[in-house]
Amino acid sequence: MNSKTPKIQSIAVAAAGVAALIGVFLASAPFVRIVDNALHDGMLTSISPWTKPRDDIVLVTVNEGTLSKFAYRSPVDRKLLADTLSAVLAGGPKAVGLDILFDQPTEPKKDNSLRRVLVGARHPVVIAHAGASNGLTERQTRYLAGFSQGLLTGAVDLGTSPVDGTVRTLISGLKRNGAWLPGFATRVAMTAGIDPPEPKSGVIPMTYYRTKSGAPHAFKQYPAEAARLLPPVWFENKFVLIGVDLPDSDRHRTPFHLLNGPAVGVLPGIAIHAHGLAQLLAGDRLRRVSVWWQFVTTLVLCSIAIGIAYLGSHPVLRLACLVALCIGLWTVAMTMFNRLGILMPLAGPTLAIVVAGGVGFAQVWYRDRQQRSFITDAFSRYVSPAYVDRLIAHPEELNLGGQRREVSYIFTDIAGFTGLSEQVKPAVLSELLNSYLDSMCGLFLEHGATIDKIIGDAVVGFIGAPVDQPDHAAKAVQLMLAIDRFSEAFRREQRLSGHVFGETRVGVHTGVAVIGNFGGSQFFDYTGLGDSVNTAARLEGANKFLGTRLCVSNATADASGWQYFRPVGTITLKGKTEGIDVLEPVTELEGQTHLFHRYQEAFAALKACDRNALELLRALAVDCPEDRLVAFHVKRLRNGETGTTITLTEK
Repeated sequence: MNSKTPKIQSIAVAAAGVAALIGVFLASAPFVRIVDNALHDGMLTSISPWTKPRDDIVLVTVNEGTLSKFAYRSPVDRKLLADTLSAVLAGGPKAVGLDILFDQPTEPKKDNSLRRVLVGARHPVVIAHAGASNGLTERQTRYLAGFSQGLLTGAVDLGTSPVDGTVRTLISGLKRNGAWLPGFATRVAMTAGIDPPEPKSGVIPMTYYRTKSGAPHAFKQYPAEAARLLPPVWFENKFVLIGVDLPDSDRHRTPFHLLNGPAVGVLPGIAIHAHGLAQLLAGDRLRRVSVWWQFVTTLVLCSIAIGIAYLGSHPVLRLACLVALCIGLWTVAMTMFNRLGILMPLAGPTLAIVVAGGVGFAQVWYRDRQQRSFITDAFSRYVSPAYVDRLIAHPEELNLGGQRREVSYIFTDIAGFTGLSEQVKPAVLSELLNSYLDSMCGLFLEHGATIDKIIGDAVVGFIGAPVDQPDHAAKAVQLMLAIDRFSEAFRREQRLSGHVFGETRVGVHTGVAVIGNFGGSQFFDYTGLGDSVNTAARLEGANKFLGTRLCVSNATADASGWQYFRPVGTITLKGKTEGIDVLEPVTELEGQTHLFHRYQEAFAALKACDRNALELLRALAVDCPEDRLVAFHVKRLRNGETGTTITLTEK
């Protein structure tokens, strides 16, 4: 639209790029990951596809009822464990996992009893392993190593978040004492022929199994003291995990805590290991999209958000599109998780959309502000304020590259102004001219005209652009009459001040012109080009030859709907071969006088080459000695001319 537009567009592109990068950066910010974790917890416990775990996992737990039968709570009575393990092994399980640390001695007899059961077990038994990273002292570590020598062990570490303490990952294995040690659930699964994850994996996201109500799936669970009383067949071909279920020991926060609270969402370690074992045995995997895919997706979403901000629609609609984009992202993410178990980040991309969209909206606001400023600067001095407001509200109506429009062009000029400028002092002339032009420009704007240019004492304008004005011809005629009233009053006022101020001549023609910005990048002029512009200028000049002050073409007269015109004749402008019918508009009051009708009668006779035309015009000249148009026709007829065709010898 102006010379600043490319610069503004470059700034817009740069801002869009920066917004996208900021959005991508924020998508990986720590606080965003915290929010994402919470969102994922909610999805995992409400819409995840994992609702039916294997039914061959059984828990045997030491609870408060169990401990109430013993003189001490910790360590757990080894004789009880030996008897419980024996009862379970008698049922023929697939494997047994003992999630209890044997890191210190108790009563030797009971310790030896448990050790004999472990060593003599005919079915795989995995016992818990821990190290210094779990808070064990060197003495505890040595005892545990000795007690578990020759036995299968698994690290009981849980993938606890350092931020909120929620267990979201399964420790598939870790390095301990320079060797890879499988995790507890992994070691139990390996006894069933399940290949362990690669050592480099370390952790895998936990699926967890839920009920339809969003609570954690409850595996079959029996108290340890009842194991000897249960039918052995209850343990046949089962994976049996033995551990503690106490309110103040080995309890951990899980994703179920978000929607269910601590009463449901805090689980004993043995239950978490059961979920992990079920996941490994079933091959269920929670898959996260790669970092690269997150980056690309976020970048694309940022680009779409910025594109939405730049749509040429109403701001509310653009905002609705941004909201729809966010809803679409969430819908896709939830569908992929519910159907395929693929977990997409939500907080980061959503924030990126908001940031990118916000930057885009800000840039669009800045661009529109610049556009409004340009329109106001370019037209406020030349166009009616009402039309400036319309242009600001509907800038699509403005095409500044040059557009063919039907307009009514107005040319004005002051007769004898050059002589006046040589007679008065510059200061007086300046004050006089400025007062005149100020009122003239006011009349132009009042009638909805665009001021094309001011050249000395001449004011040039048009009606019908930059916005469409269907009644431009009527407005042009009304403007002519208003100019004539003002200029004549101004002349009389200046005459009283001792200044001989010339009459204002006005020419108007309606036709097609090319309207637009013409010039260079440093200077441009909103103007019109074309033959219709030249015709209006010639009509203004024709007033001097005809003796009139106002002169319009028949195109303007026909389109204006004004009823009161005095026909002048068919004028052939210099340089033209075809004539143009020209008329002189008069006021409504003048158009209702007897003299107006007498002129119409005389002109009809003149046009018909009637011999009575001269007599009619002479009689009219006697009654109206100041009517120079009548005098013009009388002179023509006396010089031997006939008809109404007039050839101008000057431009």
